[in-house]
Amino acid sequence: MDGSYVEDALDTAEQAFQDTRGQLSETDLDVSDEALVQLRKACRLLEAARTLRSQNGYYTVVIEASFVAIERSIQFYLLHRGQAAGEDL
Repeated sequence: MDGSYVEDALDTAEQAFQDTRGQLSETDLDVSDEALVQLRKACRLLEAARTLRSQNGYYTVVIEASFVAIERSIQFYLLHRGQAAGEDL
């Protein structure tokens, strides 16, 4: 890139992802099985939706997360049954 604002924004985003603020990575995080990664994403989205719902707010985000969790669950099923490959998703 030529030093444009896009390059600066990408650098800022990379720094934000690298800044864990003392947080440890998730335990037992195995990403070798593409199907299980999709199922794990679905479960974590549902847990986040439950947390938001219990705080009585962000209903639009709860609905969106629920739909994405359904999509991830279908992706898990397709990958697990060999009906799709990771690059198909």
